[in-house]
Amino acid sequence: MTSLQRASFLVCAGWLVLFATSFANMTSVFSLILYTLIFSVVWKSILKWPDIMQGLGVFVFYAALTLGLYEWQLVANPEYFGFSGGLGVGGDDSFFYSLAAPHLPANFPVRDGYWLRSHHYADVLKLLSKGFQALRMEVHPLDFLFFNVLGLATVPFFAKKVTFLATRDTGAASFAFLTTLICPVLIANGLIMIREGWMAACLIGAFYFAMKRHYFMLGCLLLGALYLRIEVGGLLLTSIIAYFSLIKRTDTRRPDGPVQRWRSTSTILVIFGTIILLSIGFGALLGIEEIVTEAGSLVYRGDFLESFIGATHSADRGGTFYRINQLPWFFSVPLGFLFFIGSPFFTLFGLTNNGEYIPRMLLGNVFAVMFICYFAFFVRGLMRVLTTSNAVMTVLALIFLVDVLILSQASMQIRHKVALMPLFYVIVSYGFVYRKSIPWSAGLVASITLIFVTVGVNVG
Repeated sequence: MTSLQRASFLVCAGWLVLFATSFANMTSVFSLILYTLIFSVVWKSILKWPDIMQGLGVFVFYAALTLGLYEWQLVANPEYFGFSGGLGVGGDDSFFYSLAAPHLPANFPVRDGYWLRSHHYADVLKLLSKGFQALRMEVHPLDFLFFNVLGLATVPFFAKKVTFLATRDTGAASFAFLTTLICPVLIANGLIMIREGWMAACLIGAFYFAMKRHYFMLGCLLLGALYLRIEVGGLLLTSIIAYFSLIKRTDTRRPDGPVQRWRSTSTILVIFGTIILLSIGFGALLGIEEIVTEAGSLVYRGDFLESFIGATHSADRGGTFYRINQLPWFFSVPLGFLFFIGSPFFTLFGLTNNGEYIPRMLLGNVFAVMFICYFAFFVRGLMRVLTTSNAVMTVLALIFLVDVLILSQASMQIRHKVALMPLFYVIVSYGFVYRKSIPWSAGLVASITLIFVTVGVNVG
């Protein structure tokens, strides 16, 4: 396809999305155009990447998915006005909208005392709301949803560039881009009104700028992550410290070079030991939802977890995770790690609401099917890390595994791992292009085992 053909296709696709948006809400057409202009400025002036047509193509793709997901949820959960749903079904998007919107529709589902609560992500949305009001625009959920597209549209490119910097393999980089682009978990959680898409952008973007040694942008993304979710932001901060402690500038120029001996023994133990110790503090933060009321008090997350367990205990996903966490630590740690890294799993239960399919649940099932293939590539990627001397990939894999371990023990919500999904696809892509017989066979066995486990859980 020539550049002119690509540009023509992009213009047609963009007009179609704008036309479809006008049917949902006319004023949201203007907010979508505004976000497109902002994305273009960021691409050219801050990221300074070439081929803006490709970037705008991804932006339009996610904008179309956002609109489709909103309309789908409007049909599946009409009582939630296009949001993902209530406890055990959806996320916190309706809660964030209740905090940010200047006016709420009649019968809008709200949490008790929501007007007393505050949240950093909701504060950002409030600023957008005031801006739209200043322009005499009606504030609509799509105005906030399209804002999330700004962050998520950069994620596939960050994943592609991190993979290339770590491997110098264009095939692996292209596969990382594709798998991140169509990831159902990122779509289900990044294109609704929660912060997960922005957290994914901050995390993979921070690794990109760390590898490029662009410290100002690295600092901005770290601050953004800490602002949006302090516990995951703190985990990212310690991960970046670990990266800089274990990787020299020359390692990124020649990623197939070995980690220096002193870095690969005593220092690696000290760094990751520090991460694990600090994670106790972050785990405590994950155990407390810092919802600050006007009186300055704290509402503890324990009440939420009890209601979460009660709402999901009958479903396999929530119930299995709960039962794992009740086991002795020598069972709960490894099983929780494996459960968390593979979730959401395929299930035949809880997919509908009043006869309509629940989008997030269905997307979770699509991911579960894709994960069966990805798991083989992931195993191959880890085996390649163990058998080759790529210093950068070794450290990225270790960081990913430690971060997943920490989150699996500190959080009961699968969406908290969304920030790590781009890094997961970096490892998957590293294994995808690795075709040696033993790792290939091991990956195949891992996928077949996962198929049997999935069938057994649903049949049993």
